[in-house]
Amino acid sequence: MTGIIERIDIEYEKVRNLFSECDEKILLLNDGVIREFARIKVELDDIHEIVKQTGLIKTHPDNPFLQKELVATKTLTRCRANYLNYAAKLSSILGKELIAEEDFDLDEFE
Repeated sequence: MTGIIERIDIEYEKVRNLFSECDEKILLLNDGVIREFARIKVELDDIHEIVKQTGLIKTHPDNPFLQKELVATKTLTRCRANYLNYAAKLSSILGKELIAEEDFDLDEFE
C-alpha cells in the first residue's frame, strides 16, 4: 500500500499537469496551493474510507432518535469545504490562463 506522502505526491503531479501549459510564474506562485489541494484530496479519500465503515452518526440501539455525530462527520464537512474552495481557486487560475492564451492567439487576426 502506498503511504500518504506518496499519495499526495501522485495527486499533486496529476493536478500540476493540468497547469502544464500555464506561465511558469503562475505555476510557481500557485505551487503551494496545488500541494495543499492534493493533500486535502488525499485526506478526503481517507475520511471517506472511515465513513464507509462507521457511517456519519451513531444511533442508540434502543432509541434511534438518540444520535451522536462522529468526528469523521465534522472533519469531512470541513475538508469538503476546503477542497471546493481550493478547486474553485485553481479552476479560476487555470481558466484565466487559458483565456489569456486564447486571446493572444486571436491578436494575429485583427
